[in-house]
Amino acid sequence: MRTVLLKVILIAIVAGAFGLVITWTATPAWADWWLGDDYKMHYPQTPKPGGWDVEFSSSRLADDWMCSETGPVSDIRFWISWMDDMVQPIDDIRIGIWSNDPSGPLGWSVPDILLWERIFTSSDITIVEWEPDLQGWYDPSSGSFMPDNHLRRFQINIEEIQDPYIQEEDVIYWLEIDFGPLPFVGWKETDQHWNDDAVFWYSPFWWEVRDPIEGTSIDLAFVITGYCCNDDGMRGDVDNSGGGPNIADVVYLVKFIFFGGPPPPCFEEGDVDGSGSINIADAVHLVQFIFFGGPPPAPCP
Repeated sequence: MRTVLLKVILIAIVAGAFGLVITWTATPAWADWWLGDDYKMHYPQTPKPGGWDVEFSSSRLADDWMCSETGPVSDIRFWISWMDDMVQPIDDIRIGIWSNDPSGPLGWSVPDILLWERIFTSSDITIVEWEPDLQGWYDPSSGSFMPDNHLRRFQINIEEIQDPYIQEEDVIYWLEIDFGPLPFVGWKETDQHWNDDAVFWYSPFWWEVRDPIEGTSIDLAFVITGYCCNDDGMRGDVDNSGGGPNIADVVYLVKFIFFGGPPPPCFEEGDVDGSGSINIADAVHLVQFIFFGGPPPAPCP
């Protein structure tokens, strides 16, 4: 064990001394969310293969979820595509969280009271392209649609939101997303239906989003997640053992960064220095803290 310990410390210190910064670049990227990852809603609503993309630019769109665990809505992820694959830069996205009106003025549930709102710029989001899939395009405001219109699809990640909304367990909320005047962008359909249909705004009402051919329900692809950092308030439990930072956490990080080991179960715990990425600097930080009286890991978000 002593030999392993010395090797781990040597790797971390030498890499730190030479300013070596190695981040994980394999797929999936850290920004990705995949089935089996953490979530804080009834269940994740992932993209439907061959589904529709519902246009944002002529309307606002919203879909509902039930909170599964009280806590911050610190990460919001959803999936989009572009009509005719005309991908464009995203300058900003407005996100709103609404309370739920279970019956609405027209008999279906709709957003009721705006509880929280934020505009996120391009620097606040990460975009990860998924494998191509032939999909249709649908504008509910005009009723126009084009089957088999495009192939490219993207996951939008808004992570570590500052001053996030605090959701409460078993309460139903609505996620509203607005790209403003940006044309040709659509929110992807999901086949994990829950509760009522998604809705689009066509003044003065929220209207159900229905399949333009079949007339069936359409819900939209998104997942709500929250911080997974442990309750002790300090990062560094990289292996999720439940204890404070120790040599096992350094070993876990080194194996991940250099030798293709599994990623930390919780991103925030692995991001020891709070830089927003996981790299050798985090292992160096842990070594300095555990063995040399260095500063403690960054506080949990």
